[in-house]
Amino acid sequence: MNAKGAVITEGQCYADGIERLFIGFKKDCLGELPATEGERVPFQLLVNGERLKAGIRMTEKNDLAWICPDAYDLKGEKHRLPDILSSLGIEKNDTVQVKEEGDAFVIYRSV
Repeated sequence: MNAKGAVITEGQCYADGIERLFIGFKKDCLGELPATEGERVPFQLLVNGERLKAGIRMTEKNDLAWICPDAYDLKGEKHRLPDILSSLGIEKNDTVQVKEEGDAFVIYRSV
């Protein structure tokens, strides 16, 4: 089952003015995404053929789980979620699906 979520902002910007974004999911719409309350759970994200180490969080008090706004490539370089989403043609307020493909997950814009 695909995870269904939305690209939302936390109301903050990076130093260069780009909004910090994350992907929020209702807890019952997580599909196969691994999530545990109270901790950042790592998972592999496949973006344009590149593997990134991403994380998902959720808390007991929040109705949402979310993909964190940062990910790291295999060299340890940080990638910002807004840049990742932009490379996929995805913007704030878009709805998305995250699908498991092999041992990684891929983000798709919902139509």
